[in-house]
Amino acid sequence: MAGASVYQGRDGVWRARVIFPADPATGRRARKVKAFPGARDAEEARAMAEAYAAGASGASIQGALARYAEEVAEKGAAGRAPKANTAHDYLGYARRLGEVFPAVPACEVTPAMVSSVESRLLSRGLSATTVNGYHQFMSGAFSWMARQGWVRSNPAADAIHPSAGNPDASGKALDEDELRALTARLRDDEPEAGEYGEWQCAMAALDLIACTGMRLGEALALRVRDFRPQVPDVYVCGTVCERGGVFRQPTAKRGEDRRLAVPSRIVPALRLMAAGKLPDDALLSPDGAIMRPASVRDALGAACAEAGVRRITPHALRHTHATLALQRGFTIADVQARLGHADVKTTLGIYGHTTAARDRGIAESFGG
Repeated sequence: MAGASVYQGRDGVWRARVIFPADPATGRRARKVKAFPGARDAEEARAMAEAYAAGASGASIQGALARYAEEVAEKGAAGRAPKANTAHDYLGYARRLGEVFPAVPACEVTPAMVSSVESRLLSRGLSATTVNGYHQFMSGAFSWMARQGWVRSNPAADAIHPSAGNPDASGKALDEDELRALTARLRDDEPEAGEYGEWQCAMAALDLIACTGMRLGEALALRVRDFRPQVPDVYVCGTVCERGGVFRQPTAKRGEDRRLAVPSRIVPALRLMAAGKLPDDALLSPDGAIMRPASVRDALGAACAEAGVRRITPHALRHTHATLALQRGFTIADVQARLGHADVKTTLGIYGHTTAARDRGIAESFGG
């Protein structure tokens, strides 16, 4: 329990010099003078101070954020399995927020303080989208602290935070002609029979992303057992991380497992890559071991140069798939399910420019 010395000020209000318990992350003890206008005597003021300190747990905001990030790294967030990428990001969030937050107990953080911290992050050159990521981290952290009894409410929930706006993907996506040129190059080295080498597997992975909208990590996490040639489709149920090594995690991003139909033309290539492998071997791999995402990114850069199209990333192929699907007349709900977005608002936020263009086309068609 915290210690507290109480005294009555000239205004008649009882105050306490509260010494908090050791911070669970840093081992340090915070001290604070706190007024208790409702206290009628020294004994009541001391009891109120003890309750205040015990409820706050004495955690500094820096220590509490670090503790939350470590908890997520160890146990995962919101009941989900731990993910290396999330753990890496959260530890980074906690470190940077520790530099910009004032040194106060977590229980003293206000919505205005959260807004001020986010403004400071923006002034350091971070984008609104990135700062929104920090906001989501803080919101999760304060909800966790409330469950620990360290804070009474979540100040991030009431903070005015910067809006990321629409992360318009129109500048990232290839048009029909560019995609046609690139995919033709991706299929140039496709062997008609025999084994796929690493380069051919990388080309096949990129081709699969272009025609399904998968994330790169999801494509490389596909196992032989996840491919059903008779349908044909693939089961997206994992992702590959490249943090201190390359490994497969058993759930896709945000747990968005889904089945995705694949075009018939890609089935022979997937069959060849699956031949002779065990069910749990990586499908898009020359030997069943997981391919490094960096190798596939490098292969895409080379393919773009050889195809004569602007250099893009594998994620831009995902944007291309979604954008062209909408332009070809498929619905936003179709694209949401294909991309694995948990909320249609996410899909609309990124690809709303495409549906807006189609909406304009409808209007103009009735203009005469």
